[in-house]
Amino acid sequence: MELLRRVADDEVEFIWVMNFDASKRPSARKAEAEDHVSVPRAAQELLIRWDERATFYETRQARPPN
Repeated sequence: MELLRRVADDEVEFIWVMNFDASKRPSARKAEAEDHVSVPRAAQELLIRWDERATFYETRQARPPN
């Protein structure tokens, strides 16, 4: 997993990137059905807004582990 941070104007944006083993990742149909995002109450009190649904991407190229 990676946590990305970007400062833009008067806001700070965070993005979680999670990678799954191809043999263990959910199917595209299952991922779409279960894409609701769970944001803990404590985080909601600090955030202005957040996405209600997860977005899934296909990995096209990955760097090798260190």
